[in-house]
Amino acid sequence: MSHLHWHRGVPLLLGYVAVSLYRIGGPKRLLRCVGVACLAAVTCSFGFLLLGWEGIICIVVTIPLGLPLVILGACLAYWSVHKRRSHPATTSLTLTVFVVVLAVLESQQKPLVPVFTKSTSLQVEASPAEVWQAIIRLERMPPPDDWLLRTGVACPQTVRIESAEAGGLRFCRLSTGELVERIEVWRPESQLRGRALSTPPPMQELNPFRKADPPHLHGFYRNLQGEFTLEPLSSRSTLVIRRTSYQHNLYPAQYWRFWCDLAAERIHLFVLRHVKRIAEAGRGA
Repeated sequence: MSHLHWHRGVPLLLGYVAVSLYRIGGPKRLLRCVGVACLAAVTCSFGFLLLGWEGIICIVVTIPLGLPLVILGACLAYWSVHKRRSHPATTSLTLTVFVVVLAVLESQQKPLVPVFTKSTSLQVEASPAEVWQAIIRLERMPPPDDWLLRTGVACPQTVRIESAEAGGLRFCRLSTGELVERIEVWRPESQLRGRALSTPPPMQELNPFRKADPPHLHGFYRNLQGEFTLEPLSSRSTLVIRRTSYQHNLYPAQYWRFWCDLAAERIHLFVLRHVKRIAEAGRGA
């Protein structure tokens, strides 16, 4: 958690320091100060890419969180340094110490991590028995055609079930590593649910300069449970529901839940559409 708490104060500090240093040579207008702060943020982001500390996707999705703080830091520096003419070095040092102390204090906290569940459903024109066979015989998945999955989000590649019963293992090879599930519920033609024993990184970062493997891809997202539920609509039609339960330690929780749910939904649809193709093709045969 300390990694995330530290980064919460960095945009504010960046905007403040940049505009404080911009005071050298005389006070500037607010609009120009905000522009300098934003330029400093862009420069830092580009530096993170060059050094392999971050990827394009994470930088893009953090803009709505970081940019307002950069602008807030710029406004605080404008008011305290450009308007009141405080000493730039002194005020910047004071804020730096404040942010570091706040990061250390927050890193000692252990907040309750909520469990989120994302459900996605798809109607398949096949019987529950045919759909069940398609699910347990997924084996090799086709290459993804979804734009989000092509950006590096963990995508299923192969599926293997060892011991087809409750207590058995289900191995899902993702594009980022292997997800292992212990089967908790095995009800043929009705329900398959597994408890995750391992969670690979949720994505591979896109970086045009070098391979990026930032710390927030390890340990901050945890897959808890995966489930298929089959609800017969008629003798030849089935509603298939795919559920994923997970936890993440990212702040603010609801903002990052949006992105996690979006990725989960695209993965669900990718798998369900493949199940649909197999089941309906088997029915036709």
